[in-house]
Amino acid sequence: MKCPNCRKELQVGSMKVSDGSLFCTNVSLTWSSNEKKSFFNKHIVELSLSATGYYCDECMRVYGIFKEK
Repeated sequence: MKCPNCRKELQVGSMKVSDGSLFCTNVSLTWSSNEKKSFFNKHIVELSLSATGYYCDECMRVYGIFKEK
């Protein structure tokens, strides 16, 4: 996969979202479109807390592919 910013090949890895606690009970990862201006009217998708991650060492950015819950 190539970096959407600089087009350099990305390094493949893993990503995990957590709150630092043992059970990770208060964390959720959401995505919403930018089509609507009000936060409460946006279409929100709940995503899993682990994903395939990609890192660009040129841009120093991480990209992730998360599955929907």
